[in-house]
Amino acid sequence: MEAGGRFVGPIASVDSLFAWLLTDGWRDNTIFSADGPDGTVQGVQRDGTTCIVAARWDGGDDSDSAYVPGDTLDVAATCAATSPADTMPPR
Repeated sequence: MEAGGRFVGPIASVDSLFAWLLTDGWRDNTIFSADGPDGTVQGVQRDGTTCIVAARWDGGDDSDSAYVPGDTLDVAATCAATSPADTMPPR
């Protein structure tokens, strides 16, 4: 299952989406996690389902002080049944 969306306007933090997922019973799956200046990817799990949520935006150009970053946020989520490889072994 895959879903995507596009929001144009003042960019709200995608952290609010992850906070909502966590309050709705999802839990972090940090095996699937990456952050950068132009986006973030985070895994979440609940009830035998693992979802990868990716958000991308225009992070700007640090070498060009006149550059105006775009105001579009793209978010996509892909979900599948959780497999044993989706979980980290206990330490």
